[in-house]
This record gives sequence, C-alpha cells and structure tokens, in this order.
Amino acid sequence: MLHPVRTLSTMAIGTCVFGAMLHAQARPAAGRGNAALPTVTVGGIQIVKIVTTSNETFGKPFNADNGVKVALWIKMAPGQGLIEIDEDASVLEAFTDDKGTDLGGKFESFPDEFKDGSGGTLEIETSGMPATGASRLNAEGNIAMTIATGTRPTRVSNVQITDGRTVKIGATTATLAEVSAEDGNVTFTLKLPRQVMTTIKDVKFLDGRNRLEGHISGTGYMNDAGELNLTVKTALKTLTLEFDMWQGMRTIKVPFKVQAGVGLGS
Repeated sequence: MLHPVRTLSTMAIGTCVFGAMLHAQARPAAGRGNAALPTVTVGGIQIVKIVTTSNETFGKPFNADNGVKVALWIKMAPGQGLIEIDEDASVLEAFTDDKGTDLGGKFESFPDEFKDGSGGTLEIETSGMPATGASRLNAEGNIAMTIATGTRPTRVSNVQITDGRTVKIGATTATLAEVSAEDGNVTFTLKLPRQVMTTIKDVKFLDGRNRLEGHISGTGYMNDAGELNLTVKTALKTLTLEFDMWQGMRTIKVPFKVQAGVGLGS
C-alpha cells in the first residue's frame, strides 16, 4: 500500500486537557555559528489523561491514548527548501518536565513536509505523563533532513497523456498511469522512483507557450517506488510538462532545544 505524503501549509496549536492553558515558549534550534540552519520551535502540545472506564465511548480526549505529544515546527532559512525529514536518523536526546521526570518518547513515524518547501512538522510522542505540578516540557536532540538550495525547471514537450506512456525527466524514466477525464479535468499518475519524486517542487502544464490550470493533487510511495498525482484543466491529449526541480540537495542534522510551558489544572 502506498503511503500518502501529507503536506501542510498551516497547523493548529494543540490544547492541553483538563481545561488547561497553553502558553508555549520555544527557542530556535541552536545554530552553532551557522545562521543558515533551519529553526525549530514548538507548534503545539497535546496531553491526554483518561479518567473513565475503558468501555466509555467518549472517554478518550482527542480520541487518543494516555500520553503527551509535542509538535515541532521546522522553518527553513531563506533560499532553502525542505525536501524530506528522516525521523529514523533523527535523535531525541531528552524529553523531560521541569520536575526532572524522564518522559521517554520517540519521533512519530510520518513527519510532514510543506508543499512549498518552506518547512515541516515532526511530532514527539510518549505514553509518559508529566509529574503533578509540572509546568514545563523540555525536548532536546537533532533532526535529520534533506534540504535543497534553489530550483531549476526541466521541460518535457509533447507528452501524450495516455496510460503506459513514458517520459524522461532528466535521466529518469517515468510512466503515466490511471489517466481519466471528468468535468473538463484530466487526472493522471506519474510512476517514478521515490528519490526523484521528492526532488519535484511543482509541475506546470503548458499548451505550447500558454500555461494551463493544473496542480499536484497528491503523492505517495511504497519503499522506493513513488507516485505523483496530477490534475490539469484541459481537453488536450498532448501537453508540455515543466518540472520545478530542487537543486543542491544535501543531508544535514539540525540540533534543537525547545521548552514549552503549560498550566495544568488539578
């Protein structure tokens, strides 16, 4: 099964259970003298303490199990783009409260990268609970990510929008599939290596020199196989596709040390 790649442009601030007040205070990631590093701040907090019996249908706040989640918000430096967050290579060195409680914890399995490359989110989650009277959460570690500097267009002309057709995106061969037309829109999927799919920031659709209305409607992957879902408003069977490709990609580890305060009710 393909894993959908979720892209976000905004994120709601989480609230704490018990009618508590959230007043998150987050410090940017330590730059260690490098001003070009992305910054990491707190985007939201969720604390759940179930107080009803297990068979109570509505007894699970947020429909979640006991524990704590802290969403880290990654913001890229000007001129950089976030391609992918590697949660497996990232390290959570400490997750505690201000009473010294070790909350344990781990990074979530599916982080989010924003569609425009401006940043992303990664959640820390744990079944541990802060100590009674605790008012702050502290998290420290580093986040592994692939970033890029700038983009370059790659144009592919005379693409026949039919199942089974192949196109060359640079040195990579992609295959068209699942072509359909409805309500003046044509939708189709490009099957290509996941590693190449992640380098595509955007796709433009053209009829000769005229740009058509279209967009990336979704992405997904399974292991090394990727799928790019495209939608374009046209009745044409042959188009020009222009891929906006990220350039100068490299893998970095960004250190972070954040602190968030919550006022917990009794």
